[in-house]
Amino acid sequence: MAKNCKSITKSGKKCRMLPLKNDVYCYIHSKLTTEQKRVSLRNGGKSKVLICSDFPDMKLNTVSEINLFIVMLINKILKGEMDLRLGTGVNYLIQTLMRGMELSEFETRLNSIEKALKNNNN
Repeated sequence: MAKNCKSITKSGKKCRMLPLKNDVYCYIHSKLTTEQKRVSLRNGGKSKVLICSDFPDMKLNTVSEINLFIVMLINKILKGEMDLRLGTGVNYLIQTLMRGMELSEFETRLNSIEKALKNNNN
């Protein structure tokens, strides 16, 4: 099997994509995937994202609550009840929320230290 696709691009350079299994061409250049590509182009932008409207509203104020939410999220994705892309987006938001919680806790601790130092200096 070839290291790279055997096709030559419009610019005259060799394609750098990996070939498909049992083929010397990549997905784009292979004759084996012509029908798949036609269907993909026709359906482009029409894929349905599974949105979980039955996902319960939850408070996410503690790490325990966030962990419970993440477990529920993972289960929904693994059962096919939620689209992986949506889960990825929600995961990013969870990370942002946790970072904000961490910074808030840090700010509170820093303020109490500064207050204690100010009181000791007076």
